[in-house]
Amino acid sequence: MYNIRNPFSFLLNPILKSISINVFPFNFFMITYCVLCSNNLRRVWEPNPRYGYP
Repeated sequence: MYNIRNPFSFLLNPILKSISINVFPFNFFMITYCVLCSNNLRRVWEPNPRYGYP
């Protein structure tokens, strides 16, 4: 859609690349944080025999 000679596209392209590079580790951190939280909840609930877990 944008022409390479367009200065707006020339300025916008590195900004979008830097945003995508900066957002990706944050998403990866949030996913790992959610997995660790769910593992901690599972660790808390599973050994409790009152709720039917072995």
